[in-house]
Amino acid sequence: MLNLNDLSAGQPGLTPESGGSMAQCAAVCLELQGHTSGTELGVRGYIANNHILEWPPVTGQIRRAWADIREATEKGAEGIAILLIEQEVGYAAIERAAIGTHIDRWLGEESDAPTFSARQGWKYPVSSRVAMDKSGEDRVKKWTESIPKGDCPLMSSSLSLVAHLPR
Repeated sequence: MLNLNDLSAGQPGLTPESGGSMAQCAAVCLELQGHTSGTELGVRGYIANNHILEWPPVTGQIRRAWADIREATEKGAEGIAILLIEQEVGYAAIERAAIGTHIDRWLGEESDAPTFSARQGWKYPVSSRVAMDKSGEDRVKKWTESIPKGDCPLMSSSLSLVAHLPR
């Protein structure tokens, strides 16, 4: 089970407030698409598993706060990806990536957070933009190929997720 409320606990590179916002965004988008808490989330690719996805009720205030659906989709997808990686691989959000890197967060072992350097390019990047596109695998390939590898020698070891929710 993946509970979006778990994002509110924070991680080394994710404040509880940011995690809570991601949970709200994901819940808004999921409900907008007609899903209810307890929906099964199917994940394919590097990680292939089904998870029950739970979230708190979405209030009118939360809907108004996240009325920009594009932003809500990106933040919500990033949050779901962080939860999936934490549960399936044991990695946490270590650091927010800089604009221009084509990724959202650097992920790794929590114990690595104090010595992490994006310039080293180690661990796995994650991007929420992949989850927005219906073309799935083509988008993942284009995204992976677009990541600059010159300064980050291990960027070829990228991890991306495409999740599918049944309608």
